[in-house]
Amino acid sequence: MAEGSDKTSKGIQKRLKRGSPPPAPPEGGERELAG
Repeated sequence: MAEGSDKTSKGIQKRLKRGSPPPAPPEGGERELAG
């Protein structure tokens, strides 16, 4: 996996733990969450 994907995943997980929903881009966030 690319380093960017790893950093993105960690960032999303940290934001979810904090309780702040990250900005979901069109077709981008949904596919990432589903994948």
